[in-house]
Amino acid sequence: MSTEKPTPEPTPPSDPAAERALLGALLVEPEMLLGIDPPLAQGDFSLARNGELYAILCELGDQARCDAVTVGERVRARGKDWTEAELVKLYTDTPTGAHAPYYADIVRAKAVLRRLYYAGPKIIQLALAPDAEAEEAGQKARALVDAARGQESDAAMLA
Repeated sequence: MSTEKPTPEPTPPSDPAAERALLGALLVEPEMLLGIDPPLAQGDFSLARNGELYAILCELGDQARCDAVTVGERVRARGKDWTEAELVKLYTDTPTGAHAPYYADIVRAKAVLRRLYYAGPKIIQLALAPDAEAEEAGQKARALVDAARGQESDAAMLA
């Protein structure tokens, strides 16, 4: 009888806490959007709803009307699944927006790692193809890695 536990299936890298902290920071201090350089893409978020909320915050920009109530109104108008209570919780759970650039760096790094995670199986397929040519497979693999370091969405990497 084997006592080995099965190795759990790896999951794509993500940091939902950093995503929530960033969204809360931007609700607390919308002007911190200007400190996120380069800007994140909606697809950089591991949770689609977080990316959707980030896109709405970016549309509203650093306007003074960028608070839980006005953001909630925009979210509902778009049919997104954030409640006003969730937005208020993001706001109240975040003491300051000063760390927004740091949280954005975490979200960006996890997005790159996640895209690399999705590129991995494609690179393996290139190497194992019966008619694989080393030079061509290497160029295609390099393109996949380069794309992973860019701002393609996770959905694009899955294609």
